[in-house]
Amino acid sequence: MKIATLTFHNAVNYGAVLQAVALPQAIQKRYPKAEAGILDYRNPKIEKKFKSFYIKKTNSPVQKIKAVVHAFMVYGMRSKKKKSFIKFLNDNVQLFSCTAKDDIDKYIVGSDQIWNFDLSDNDETYLLKFISDRNKKHTYAPSIGKTELSAEEKEKLQAIKDFATLSAREETAVKLIQEIDGRTPTLVPDPVFLLTADEWREKEECYPNIPDKYVLVYKFADNDKPLTNFAYQYARSHQLPLVIIQNSLKKYKDAVIVNDASPNQFLWLIDNAQLIVTNSFHGTAFSIVFEKEFYAETHVSRATRITEILNLYKLNSHIMKDGKLSDSISAPREEVRKITEQYRQKAFQYLDNIIRS
Repeated sequence: MKIATLTFHNAVNYGAVLQAVALPQAIQKRYPKAEAGILDYRNPKIEKKFKSFYIKKTNSPVQKIKAVVHAFMVYGMRSKKKKSFIKFLNDNVQLFSCTAKDDIDKYIVGSDQIWNFDLSDNDETYLLKFISDRNKKHTYAPSIGKTELSAEEKEKLQAIKDFATLSAREETAVKLIQEIDGRTPTLVPDPVFLLTADEWREKEECYPNIPDKYVLVYKFADNDKPLTNFAYQYARSHQLPLVIIQNSLKKYKDAVIVNDASPNQFLWLIDNAQLIVTNSFHGTAFSIVFEKEFYAETHVSRATRITEILNLYKLNSHIMKDGKLSDSISAPREEVRKITEQYRQKAFQYLDNIIRS
């Protein structure tokens, strides 16, 4: 049996590539006689955005000049990083050619925001309209990335009625899908939870010249000032150095900047930190996988996804908003481990139903 997943595997983004690899690997380990991999379809918008030389669109002539200068400045960093992502994919998963799509027995779309049409530039490939056999069409943990849908988006998503099985990564997506299809999707964890911490550690690679103990910041651009200020305060009060993972060349005083880490090195940086401060969904997810001390900023564009995952695993005390900590209480670590394993087994039962059908 040949099983193909379909996701944003061509994004030079740690969460995107790690979840992309996790799903087919988990299926392959559970079904060693099957042939699991990723359908090598590359969304054009994402492919363009993550080119080594990328000029951000702008209407202002002055801003356009700045964008061109910036593209030259970050070219080396982006090129090195992209090569490491390609290598990571080649080392960890089989890519199926799109020309061989008729040989696929099961298609599984997800995870990531494959049904967020703003991200994909209205790409409907992830709705599997090119497959006529309903029994081949399945989902695993797709995310929509929104709490509300436009009439146009709802119309496009009518295609999910032709899927044999439906699941979702967040409760908000469960509700939106249910409103469109009528069926209640199975709530399943992000694919990164399908591999154990030890299985992820097998992929780790040390990032050079990092202190033995450190506070790690993994951030996106939106609302990062409160997050960074909190990390600085924590690092100073605990007499620990600060390490910052970011996508830009922005400099911070008294901090080690990491902007070219491979996916293997990203895993190592998360796993070896004393504390993680993040506004990333997958930064939060891997903090849970590795059972790290962490705080997740929820006053960002991906706040709903972060809040939902922390609620799901009863880790509410790890919520941070505008750099201020929540006064909520988290479950004991043993209970969190139990919840993690319960959802992991629920996910495998869902995948078993797909593969055995």
